[in-house]
Amino acid sequence: MGDVLQSGKIINGRIWLVVNNSGKIEIIDTNSFKSVKTITGLRSPRFISELNGLVYVTDLYADKLTVFDATTFELKSTISESGWTEKTLADDQWVYFINKDSNTLNGFNPVSKLLKRISILGIPFDLVRKNDEIHIASYSGDSLILKNVGSGSQQIFAHALNSVPGGMLFCKTNGLWYFKMGNNLRRINAAGTSDMIYQLKSGSLYAANIIGDEIYLSNAKDYVQNSEMIRLDLDGKVLDKRESGRITNGFLWLE
Repeated sequence: MGDVLQSGKIINGRIWLVVNNSGKIEIIDTNSFKSVKTITGLRSPRFISELNGLVYVTDLYADKLTVFDATTFELKSTISESGWTEKTLADDQWVYFINKDSNTLNGFNPVSKLLKRISILGIPFDLVRKNDEIHIASYSGDSLILKNVGSGSQQIFAHALNSVPGGMLFCKTNGLWYFKMGNNLRRINAAGTSDMIYQLKSGSLYAANIIGDEIYLSNAKDYVQNSEMIRLDLDGKVLDKRESGRITNGFLWLE
C-alpha cells in the first residue's frame, strides 16, 4: 500500500485511500478490493472531501489543495493555501478545511472561486457532520467549543477538558457528542457536562468512530504489535475485542 495510510473515504462506490508519506492516493474497487487507479505526485496528502464530482485533497507541505475528477481521476486544478491543511468536509456549496498553521477554518466555493476565512474561537482540531450540518470543533484552555459553520451559532462546554482533545464524533442514534482525550473516550451528556465512558488502561487510543449504535476504537499498542479493535455500546460497555493491523488509525463502513 505504501508508507502511512492516513485517511480514507468512499466516493462513487470506490475507496479513496490517502497514503501520506508515499505522496499518493490508491483508489480501490469495493467489490474486488483491487486498486483501479494510483494517483501519484502529491507532496504529503492528508484528507479528502468531495463536492459535485470533484475531490479535494489537503496537504501537510504543499501550500495548496489539489483537486481531482471523482470519475476520471484526472487532475483538475489546485487551490493556493499557505500552510498545513488538514481535516476537510463539504456541504452542498462549500468545501471547508482546517489550516493547522494559522489555526483557521477556510471555505472554498467552486462556483464563485471565493475563498473565505471563518472566525472561530480557540484552536480547531476537527470537522464533524451533525445530520446535514457541519460543525467545527475547537478548544481553548479547558473549554471545548462546537460551532455550526452554517448558522454561526456555537456551544462552549467549560471545564470539559484536562488535556488536548482528539477526534470529535456525533451519534445520530442518541444525539450526543463524543470525543477522544488521551486514552479516554468522553461523552457530552444532555446536561452539557463531559463524562468519561471508557478508559484504555494501556497502549494508545488512536482512532474512534461511531457506526450505527456502536462505537469502534483502535488501541495502537506500538510499532511492532498488531492493534486491538474495541467495539463498545453507546454507554461505553465493551461488546467485543479483536486484533487488527499495526497502528490502526481509522474505520470505514461498507454498506
